[in-house]
Amino acid sequence: GNSCRDVGFARHADADTSEKEKATAANKATWTAYSAAYKNRYNAEPVRNQQANGIIAKFVKAVGQDDAPLIARYYVNLNNEFYIRKIFTFF
Repeated sequence: GNSCRDVGFARHADADTSEKEKATAANKATWTAYSAAYKNRYNAEPVRNQQANGIIAKFVKAVGQDDAPLIARYYVNLNNEFYIRKIFTFF
C-alpha cells in the first residue's frame, strides 16, 4: 500500500511539475513577446538557439514570470543608445 511518505512524495512531485510547467510557459511567453517586438523593430527574426533559450530562462527567473514578457518587449523598443549597445546585446 501507499505509505504517508509515498503520498507526500507524489504531492511534491506534482508541485515540481506544476512549477516547471509554469516556468516553461513563462519562458515561451517571454520569447514570444521579445521575438514579436524584435521583428517589428528590425524587420527580422531574432536568433533562437540554446544560448538564447538559457538567457530567456535566467531573465524570467530574475524578473519574475509575470513581468518578463512585458520587460523584454519594453527593452526592444527603447531608443536609448546605452541600452541598445550594452544591455540589449545579451539577447
